[in-house]
Amino acid sequence: MEDVVSNPEEIANNDKTLVKTGELELKYAKSFSVEYFEGGYKILTDGNGDKTILIPVGKEVPELDEDIKVVHQPVKKVGPFSTVNMTMLRALDSIDMATIVTTPLDGWYVDDVIERMESGQITFVG
Repeated sequence: MEDVVSNPEEIANNDKTLVKTGELELKYAKSFSVEYFEGGYKILTDGNGDKTILIPVGKEVPELDEDIKVVHQPVKKVGPFSTVNMTMLRALDSIDMATIVTTPLDGWYVDDVIERMESGQITFVG
């Protein structure tokens, strides 16, 4: 069933309210959420309640509450500086964007990250 986003998350785009189409089902992690909207928009909410909207290629930035961060896609490289940030990337099937991390190899339990660090695709920067 579709949910229409309402305040405080209401986001108008050319006088059209984005329609929520679903949420990422998290099996273990509980410190963030990902909501999906028509048109390919996604809103990520972290454990502090901070929100980031992902703007699909070719789409306009909708009117937003000023505290919502905006990220235009495609994102090519990121430095997730915590395991929680990497978990969000994994949930978005985007670990390949990570190029640097601040957690050493022995602090990771995510096979994809371990493999990428061992191959030099992800660098530990301290």
